[in-house]
Amino acid sequence: MDPLTQGILGATVAQSILRSRQVRAISFAGLVGGLLADADVVIRSPDDSLLFLKYHRHFTHSLIFIPVGGLLAVLFCWPFLKSRLSFLKIYLATTSGYATHGLLDACTSYGTHLFWPFLSIRISWSVISIIDPLFTLPLLILCIITFIKRDRRWSRGAVIYAVIYLSIGIWQHSRVINQVEQLAQDRGHTITRTVAHPTIGSLVLWRTLYESNERLFVNGIRIAPWSSEVQIIPGDSIEKFIPEKNPLKFPTDSIAYFDTFRFYYFSDGWLAALESRQRFLIIGDMRYSMFPDSLMPIWGILVDPGYPHNHAEYINLREIKEGDISRYWKMVKGI
Repeated sequence: MDPLTQGILGATVAQSILRSRQVRAISFAGLVGGLLADADVVIRSPDDSLLFLKYHRHFTHSLIFIPVGGLLAVLFCWPFLKSRLSFLKIYLATTSGYATHGLLDACTSYGTHLFWPFLSIRISWSVISIIDPLFTLPLLILCIITFIKRDRRWSRGAVIYAVIYLSIGIWQHSRVINQVEQLAQDRGHTITRTVAHPTIGSLVLWRTLYESNERLFVNGIRIAPWSSEVQIIPGDSIEKFIPEKNPLKFPTDSIAYFDTFRFYYFSDGWLAALESRQRFLIIGDMRYSMFPDSLMPIWGILVDPGYPHNHAEYINLREIKEGDISRYWKMVKGI
């Protein structure tokens, strides 16, 4: 999730759990705890632009790292809060805030190493978008009311709201997956696997992909929680990019070959080779796009076939054109 939501949820959970007159101090500690896991974004390399993809949402987001993360957050908070709260209360506040971070991130579709170092899989339940104002704003309002009134009932209401909202996301995800499977069956396709992701700020409009015969099929599905009406927004299909079968035939000991495997792992295999840019090949992560039915991803990597021993370059393919936002909201509204 975005940092604002992570911090708010961390503060809210800390507020709701700990009994103290120092609600504002507890809110601050929970906020710091809720944000700290994303400190992993500093793990970067000027020579390897894929390094941050490997370590973002990695060990700092693991369940086993929560007590350590809570302690690190105390070190930041201690100079500010030592006159108001005991070390134990600060630690409980930061740790409860920190505990929310990895779990909330796992509710999105990006992928989170919740069970590191025991399992290397990236957990992505895909029940909420990375940015969702309908989730964030009520939490923010209730958190602020708690901060002002020093009354935990408001923060507990916020936690209940968060649980209900995420539960609706789980239900919606299940409904969308059923629709994708039915759509593929109607087309006579045998599905190898499928994914569904809520689009930005909405549990109504979803981007879906399914794989059949090494092709990726993209479709948008609009289904409101309060309705049984389903609207299919048909997309197109594209051949799946498989590192072992790539047409560039990189040497197996080359950096480019290794980088395509790293990106394949990061994207859970939802890759496609796009148009060449001069002499470069663009390999896109098809899970994300500006529109639920589009074959143009928002990010990917740039590989130079002429220099297989150079690192691939991570690139942003997001391009907002005039009318795109209007078109997107029409899809959300079902117009």
